[in-house]
Formats: sequence, structure tokens, C-alpha cells
Amino acid sequence: MAHGTGFTRHEVSDAVSLSFYYATGDPLAYCSVAVFSPENAELEFQNGRTDQRGGFAFIPNHTGTWRVFVTDGRGHAVRAEVAVETALQETAVLEGTHRIPPLMGALFGFSLLGNVFLVHRQKRGARQGP
Repeated sequence: MAHGTGFTRHEVSDAVSLSFYYATGDPLAYCSVAVFSPENAELEFQNGRTDQRGGFAFIPNHTGTWRVFVTDGRGHAVRAEVAVETALQETAVLEGTHRIPPLMGALFGFSLLGNVFLVHRQKRGARQGP
């Protein structure tokens, strides 16, 4: 279970999608983004990078004014304040999980132990000779 993975696909229309650009119109591509919720101005709700076209999206979980900071690491920065009137209602559908079933994990463990035993036995037999 410790190495299991999965994903959830959200079909939502409440996503906030923004595009960031320089004064020249060129996109702020691959720039750092920090999103702060109205609930907590100190701790980032989400962080990441803009895409190749300067785009970034997030799904707010509260209404209110959200703050989004984008920096290119070379002195250019944008601060966007986004009013959110409707927040995400948790209606996610689990699309897939990738977990090792307990029985499969146990079989793998026994197989590993068996292989170690067989290799040890083979080496011991080779040392003793005919």
C-alpha cells in the first residue's frame, strides 16, 4: 500500500484559468506561481509554474478574493486578485488507482525469500564440489 498511486479526475467548471504576460505581449512562460486563499494569506494554497503560454489554473475551495503571484526570477512580477463567487463542491470521481493488492505483495515477498534461499543453496553446493 505504501507505494500505491492513483489519480482523480474532476469535471468542474469552477476552475480559475489565468494567462500572464509581459508588457510586450510575450507570455510569462514557466514562471513561479503562488496562490493564496482568502482564508489564509500566509500559507500557499497552491504553487507551481505557468505553462508555455503563460497560463495557470487552480480550483478554489472558498469564495472571496484570491491572490495569485507570478515571478519570472529576473525581477518581473505580477500580482492578480481574483474574485471567486462559487467554490468547488467536492464531486470528484475516482478514475483509477494503482495499488498492489495484499495477496500480490505477500506472493512477491515469498518469491523474493525463495530466490534468496535457492541462490544461497546453489552457492553452497558449488563450494562443496562433486
